[in-house]
Amino acid sequence: MQRGAVYLDPKVLHNWDKELQRMNKNKEGHQFEYPVSFIQFIGLLKVNFGFTYRKIIGFIDSFSALCPALKKIPNYTTLFRRMNNMKLNLAESISKSSEPLFLSIDASGLKADHGGTWLEKRFGRKKRKWIKIHFAIDTNSKRIIELSVTTDNVHDNRRFRGIVKRASKNHKISKIAADPAYDDYKNYELLHKKKIRSAIKPRLNSNPDYLQARYNPKMFPRWLQILLFHKYSFKTWKNKTGYNYRTLSESCFSAFKANYGEGVSAKKFHYARNEILWKAYAYNISR
Repeated sequence: MQRGAVYLDPKVLHNWDKELQRMNKNKEGHQFEYPVSFIQFIGLLKVNFGFTYRKIIGFIDSFSALCPALKKIPNYTTLFRRMNNMKLNLAESISKSSEPLFLSIDASGLKADHGGTWLEKRFGRKKRKWIKIHFAIDTNSKRIIELSVTTDNVHDNRRFRGIVKRASKNHKISKIAADPAYDDYKNYELLHKKKIRSAIKPRLNSNPDYLQARYNPKMFPRWLQILLFHKYSFKTWKNKTGYNYRTLSESCFSAFKANYGEGVSAKKFHYARNEILWKAYAYNISR
């Protein structure tokens, strides 16, 4: 069982002045007062323990006794702007491996409606707002390799190719598993071009004879997968292709929501997207 833990990098304390000097070199306007590593440490604390910006400022006040370089406590505006403008790279939270990855891609929803029960009682029931998160999960390490954040009206399939293209830039991918929502010939075509094996379950109404009759070179990779799907029983097919590993993405979503909640606290979409990125970064470090 994994317990909550705080990881404090000594570089935050020892390289404070050097990092600030490097950040402020040739910088115009107001100089940075806090290094990136310190903001990143505070951001991970905020995400892991569910602190608000006001609470994390109180924590920094207590923490200042251990850090002589921290001469001034950052205010709310400084923390808010620095955390939301920081460009986190998920690849930095994942240990590099020469082995090719087997990814599972799926989507889930997070609550984005901040209205309470009183508002519903007073003004009537309204449709709840959701934010959809699309994750590419490494089936071996259970870490989030790539993600995309959209509104709830965006179909899962529309984000598949973008996730694959970004993930393949930083990692070598051998296979990708996904549910029938991603059964699209363009997805198969992209995986075929990148030499990635597919474990996407075809839709039940897919017919290999029909696709062969209206032959199209772009549809050939999908036709092969459908032919294999109809050739074997579903149990045999999923064992041969590795589709049974797709359920690991459901476990990842469950663990992600258990640790960081089933909703987002940000009210604006671009802040909510950044909040989810912080949570995914912290999730990978804790694995």
